[in-house]
Amino acid sequence: MERKTTHEIWDLLESNLKRLENASRVEKMVLQQTQAAIGMLLECNPAEVLDCIDGSPLPTRATVSWLAFEGGRLGLSDRAGVLVSHWTQQNQGLEQLIPPPLPAVF
Repeated sequence: MERKTTHEIWDLLESNLKRLENASRVEKMVLQQTQAAIGMLLECNPAEVLDCIDGSPLPTRATVSWLAFEGGRLGLSDRAGVLVSHWTQQNQGLEQLIPPPLPAVF
């Protein structure tokens, strides 16, 4: 199977978010695809992820914070932290992002 590009993964995530926003009920498969897309995005080069976010109609800071939060919930706090660090380096002096949550301990 061919590896998807960052932009292809972003397109999948955006498509799924639109489906979730417009759905009368939440489909489990769409949620799973959305979670998988978030995980794949966090494995991508953070500069490429930010390029995708910047090219979308979604607000950049809020989207990066949301990806970091969701990544933390999926157990990917380290990868989410890389994205947050990259964004912070590129946006010195702006408001801070919401840091990814610590992994849950049961």
